[in-house]
Amino acid sequence: LDDDSGPVCWLKGQVTGQVANKCRVSGVRNTTILPLAFRPLATAAVKPTGWLLDQLSTQASGLSGHLSLFWPDVNQSLWIGGQHDPGLNERTPYWMNGFVPLAYQLGNKELLDQVNRYVTYILDHQTDDGWLGPESSHKDGNAYWSKFPMLMALIQYHEANPGESRVIPAVSKFLRIAHQSMLQVPLSGWSAARYQDFVLTCHWMLDNNKTDEEQQVWDLADLAHQQGNDWKGFFDEDTFPETAVTQTTMYTHGVNNGQAVKSEAVWWRQSHNQTDYESSYIRMQKLDKYHGMPSGIFSADEHLAGLMPSRGVELCAVVEAMFSYEVIFSVTGDPIFAERAEMIAYNALPATFTKDMWAHQYLQQPNEMNAIHSDDHVWTHDGPDSTLYGLAPNYGCCTANFNQGWPKYTSRLVMATPDDG
Repeated sequence: LDDDSGPVCWLKGQVTGQVANKCRVSGVRNTTILPLAFRPLATAAVKPTGWLLDQLSTQASGLSGHLSLFWPDVNQSLWIGGQHDPGLNERTPYWMNGFVPLAYQLGNKELLDQVNRYVTYILDHQTDDGWLGPESSHKDGNAYWSKFPMLMALIQYHEANPGESRVIPAVSKFLRIAHQSMLQVPLSGWSAARYQDFVLTCHWMLDNNKTDEEQQVWDLADLAHQQGNDWKGFFDEDTFPETAVTQTTMYTHGVNNGQAVKSEAVWWRQSHNQTDYESSYIRMQKLDKYHGMPSGIFSADEHLAGLMPSRGVELCAVVEAMFSYEVIFSVTGDPIFAERAEMIAYNALPATFTKDMWAHQYLQQPNEMNAIHSDDHVWTHDGPDSTLYGLAPNYGCCTANFNQGWPKYTSRLVMATPDDG
């Protein structure tokens, strides 16, 4: 940070004077992250058969395989030189985060051609300083967020193409500019709420890309944790909302909670703090007790909505919670988290789609028989079209983000032990 007192850097949650370009953000010369209990296999190493193959094929024949052909937020996205999906620029990254593994799991040439076209354009248009995507000013703390799912998409692409040589240098280059930028413009808004997805990328690099930049990657993860939301405090303390919220914040947002369920399990690998490990159990228990629904997901009609079954939950929260529980299982090895991901996958996820996966709801409720435009509705924070089945009812985020549900679940059906067993 540049101010009148001279250059400073982040250090364990505070700022302290440093010589320019000489600070190590974490203050810890250590890059040892704890091993995963179960390591996910490379993208497409798990080959679906039977019912699961049919499900993934249905997804590809439905919206997933066609969004890049007709939906402006993907086929005319700012990420590929178009003018659509302004603001957060999140919809193409959301789509690719699920579409990349789907294409490789099915081995479908048409789908793979779509993937290659997007990946090639994005890598070809990385800026000289390393920035990925539409924004180039690095002056908005929200501008980091859309990069988190895109980084996951690129890493999955690399795993599925072990001989390719562009992704790892591109990710490394982006991590360097992100590190420099975050010292000037900290994470804020959605970026701060969802920082744990960025830490996941940093940890993947520490696990899989042994270089002389490991300390910088460690420090970047530490910086993201410092600047990110205090999810441990939110979930573990007595202030956690025990009823439907009326005062909404980034902490009460349903999708943020779906992503944040895993934050401390992810961070435990770097902190080595047992209370971080234990926090995953606390948050699952609290979400179940105060906001739980029979399908295994929590209620959140945009924000945490209590135990009333008519309030519903957003599709984005469903797929994000699935992925979070998959990650927690990978970290801890406790089957309770794998079972929860499975429960959501086989109950909440199918409930929000038409059979052919050409249409979906924004909100689903356990006891709602109508799927209609309703000006007089019990859900509180979302619009009258929220329970309609359509292309993009209420908001378009779920149209892009639902794509990760089945493919990333499939990728984690089989995992390896630390000794590759």
